[in-house]
Order: sequence, then structure tokens, then C-alpha cells
Amino acid sequence: MRWLLAELPGPVRISTTTGAENAHMIRVNRELGFGPERTMLAVRRDLAQAPGRTSPVS
Repeated sequence: MRWLLAELPGPVRISTTTGAENAHMIRVNRELGFGPERTMLAVRRDLAQAPGRTSPVS
């Protein structure tokens, strides 16, 4: 972190992401000074099984 800040002039913002279940990496990020900014939720669905599907998915 120090070398990065020394090399980049002016204010810098660094973002990182990790899964909510990854307690080890969350702890590492907190030790480096990172804090939660927002929570994101990713979802998906298999459209081959979606209601109203009239043709097979290739």
C-alpha cells in the first residue's frame, strides 16, 4: 500500500471486493484500512426453465 501511495500523485481511491462468507479476506481488508462501502447481491436464473419459455435454449 505504501509503495502504491508513494508512486501515485494526488488523492487515490482503491476498491476491493470479497464474498461475505470470506471472513479471512474481510479481516485482511480491514487490517489494511478498507471498510464496507456497500453490499451487492448477484442473482441468476436458468432461462431454459423459465415460465413462458416456448422454444428450447441452444
